[in-house]
Amino acid sequence: MNNLSLLSNIALRFTNLHEFQDQMNSVLKLLGKHFNVSRVYIFINDDDYTCSNKYEWCNEGIEPQKHKLQSISHSLFPSWKKRMLADNIINSSDINELELDIQNILKPQKVKSLLSIALFIDNRVQGFIGFDQCFKKRIWKAKEIEILRIISSIISNTYTKNLFYEKLKKEQKKLKNIIEGTNMGTWEWNIQTGETVFNERWAQIIGYTLEELEPIDINTWIKYVHEDDLEKSNNTLKKHFRNELPHYECEARMKHKNGNYIWVLDRGKVIKWDKDGKPLKMFGVHLDITKRKQLEEEIRNVSIKDSLTNIYNRRYVFERLKELYNQHKRDDNIFSIAILDIDHFKRVNDTYGHLGGDFILKEFSNDIKSNIRTYDLLARYGGEEFLIVFPNSNKDDAFKTIDRISIFVRNKNYIYNNNKIKITFSAGISDACNINTTNYSIDDLIDLADKRLYRAKETGRDKIIKDNCLND
Repeated sequence: MNNLSLLSNIALRFTNLHEFQDQMNSVLKLLGKHFNVSRVYIFINDDDYTCSNKYEWCNEGIEPQKHKLQSISHSLFPSWKKRMLADNIINSSDINELELDIQNILKPQKVKSLLSIALFIDNRVQGFIGFDQCFKKRIWKAKEIEILRIISSIISNTYTKNLFYEKLKKEQKKLKNIIEGTNMGTWEWNIQTGETVFNERWAQIIGYTLEELEPIDINTWIKYVHEDDLEKSNNTLKKHFRNELPHYECEARMKHKNGNYIWVLDRGKVIKWDKDGKPLKMFGVHLDITKRKQLEEEIRNVSIKDSLTNIYNRRYVFERLKELYNQHKRDDNIFSIAILDIDHFKRVNDTYGHLGGDFILKEFSNDIKSNIRTYDLLARYGGEEFLIVFPNSNKDDAFKTIDRISIFVRNKNYIYNNNKIKITFSAGISDACNINTTNYSIDDLIDLADKRLYRAKETGRDKIIKDNCLND
């Protein structure tokens, strides 16, 4: 199995398996088999003082350690935490070369060699994924370590997203308990006359007292609800009045006294009808769900953003690319893409360490963002490669933007630990005109930009190539 297939299989497991525990166990087994190691495991910090083995896979003949390694104090092996925070990796072909406190933890497990890579959760090191070799010593190849860094990033993102989902579940349970209690806004509406009664909590949700809102009727709701959500509310009400919905439910923004908009969950039901089936009276509740909506937005950002650079990930941009491609086929809308690769990035990592490399990736991302339009899409394509999508722009327009970014980056000093770092990048550009042929697809367009990128690198780097058509 090659590295691309490995990444694809890992993505499938995180996508297709429902339970997070099953996802992690399946991924560890896949990694263990692929790299032929004795044991694969994930440790997560319980707090600042202890950590625990949360997930583990063992090869045949290897004794599991998970049950033994729970709530392990960091004070038992301080060198480990120091190394992990400093380098984000521990790679030892012979554990006898490691500090004694680390050896004391590993030798009872019969470990001879190991590789451990940090897991970033909430943008800080809060655990690691480890690979033990118990029967023989092992020297990990640079390409193996590189792919495992990518995999550790995928696991970090997935773990972070799962934490958010768990928080969301707790929040939903909390909301249910509140609904069953009394600390919520209530309303009673005479549908035919417009007369409306609110309780004090209804007013407090938007920062007022009932007295400040007087005179009160249905227009009080109309005055404070966002006009876009009012239309949505009215449409839902009509469906409920026609018995198409068993109850009315709408999430809406309301203007708070402080000028901000807060989110409310508005629920209700008609409890009185006339003989002709017209709604007469309705009761309902308001619940402040602002925090939940903020959490949902955070979850969404985790699912579409790269954890290091905070720009879009390639999966999200590929989805948007498909939309643009379909628009192009339907309406002939133009768009272009550019793939950028930082030149000689390995030298940065070798000279300044991976933290220095991470600094450059983040700063470079910010520089690109500041030089493109707000509706252009920027994604981390992989490693030190970046993908930019330019809606409504051909390759010549994209070239002008990339050239401007190239000049800006070439002339900038990136300051890391008082060191001036100079970088350049190479780029390949293609546009939708290149996919007018019937059988061409998004993959072909990306492949073309990729070929032009590598031509730029092969012919001296620090170049941008946008031509040579489809038969390059």
